[in-house]
Amino acid sequence: MVYVTQEQEGKNIVTATKYGEITFLAEKGDQMSFQTEDLVEKITMKLQGFNDMDYLLLIGDPAIIGVAVAIAAICNEGKVSLLKWDRQDKMYYAVNVNINGGEINGNK
Repeated sequence: MVYVTQEQEGKNIVTATKYGEITFLAEKGDQMSFQTEDLVEKITMKLQGFNDMDYLLLIGDPAIIGVAVAIAAICNEGKVSLLKWDRQDKMYYAVNVNINGGEINGNK
């Protein structure tokens, strides 16, 4: 599953589907500053099964991105796979992060 942190108008994320089905964690108009508790609960519910087979695609409100990464790490023992856009290759590639072990590995 690819969890996109926030729906964005005009943002083409089709190439991320090679990593799994797309699920949006927050809607386009959501803002952490106005809906903190509700939004954290919504993101937590969507990420509660986050595991090594899942990815986060980080776009949108930086506060929502931070919360999503933190929740995903909690759900998966500190391990989070992120999708990073490569402008040259015009595709996403995985970056695996383990906050418990201090590891960061990029995989194309």
